[in-house]
Amino acid sequence: MRIQRSTFEFLVISAILGSVVLVTSFLGYGAGTLVILLWVIVILLRLKRKTP
Repeated sequence: MRIQRSTFEFLVISAILGSVVLVTSFLGYGAGTLVILLWVIVILLRLKRKTP
């Protein structure tokens, strides 16, 4: 069974937001900011790799 693209994007966005909320609630705003920066770097690297 293959996951549709829209469902996959929804799951990815949910995972990103969930991880940010989880880290922020347990470790504080500084750690939440670091997780946001980490996700931004990962997304930018993936976009850079996909473009020909």
